[in-house]
Amino acid sequence: MNAHSPLTRRQWVFTAAAGLVLPGCGGGASGPSPQAPSPADPSPAVGPAWSAFGGNAQHTGVSSIATQALNRIQWTTQVELDPEYRSGNLLSHYGSPLITARNTVIVPVKTGRTGGFKVEGRTGASGALVWTQDSDYILPAHAWTPS
Repeated sequence: MNAHSPLTRRQWVFTAAAGLVLPGCGGGASGPSPQAPSPADPSPAVGPAWSAFGGNAQHTGVSSIATQALNRIQWTTQVELDPEYRSGNLLSHYGSPLITARNTVIVPVKTGRTGGFKVEGRTGASGALVWTQDSDYILPAHAWTPS
């Protein structure tokens, strides 16, 4: 038999019948398909957006929201638990805290000199710890860690 031989009449009839019958075999009930649940509407943010430190990558952002007096500190928290000083200098920079619409301050925290990170959620009013989440982030190979 040739590799390119045409279908026999019996093969052709079987193929045509299968092509007509199989699409009707859905395997399920004949009723309507169940509807997928609708996703919940996200809560709208209150106030203008502030996407990053300085408002944007160029740090040209100006907020329309009044700030507290700069000579008043509401609360503080550590952002590096074991800071590495070199010749008396702390040569690190840190991720900016983020503030949610519900006034939770999300703070990235470095937990060790050679790595280890976590993220903390704190109340904006008092700085009280609400939650903490360890991170599995691993520093890339480096000679100096800018944190």
